[in-house]
Amino acid sequence: MPNSVFLDGAVTDDGLPNGVVTSAWTMVSGPGTMTFADRTAVDTFATFAVKGTYVLRLTASDGVKTASDDVKVVVKLAVLNLNFVVAGTPKPGQAFTFNVDVWDANGKAVSGAKVALTLDTGDADTAANYSWILTTGADGRASVLVATTLSDILAWRIHAEATTSYGLGTRSMVIQ
Repeated sequence: MPNSVFLDGAVTDDGLPNGVVTSAWTMVSGPGTMTFADRTAVDTFATFAVKGTYVLRLTASDGVKTASDDVKVVVKLAVLNLNFVVAGTPKPGQAFTFNVDVWDANGKAVSGAKVALTLDTGDADTAANYSWILTTGADGRASVLVATTLSDILAWRIHAEATTSYGLGTRSMVIQ
């Protein structure tokens, strides 16, 4: 998941009573779930399920004294990239497969993204518009078989929006 942050904590001790300090990270508040790679490590990664503002707390104790400090983390929507892939060339009266590929800023395929896809022929007389809600698979691809009976395709206006709990992407284009 792209919404991870490295937490670089610091803990010091006066050596009393025995020089042993334990530490733990906790989530104080936030709009969704999150996980720590190792909640007992002073330095660790935190991963967030949804966007929003989270408050995390590092608490340390030597058995006699306990201290803590909070840090605020703001998780923003990641930008998702979309690519359209038409298998073959759409021809009048023939079905074709239309794919939407979704990936994050690191080039990693995004699985589980909801894709709202609209295909419009641009011909007001036929009113041949198609729309689907698709979900990307493990490979980041959402596919649909478009069955068309149009006698003449002037141009396809294509628009897609992909959303996840942590990102959003849009893309539009015309195929002539």
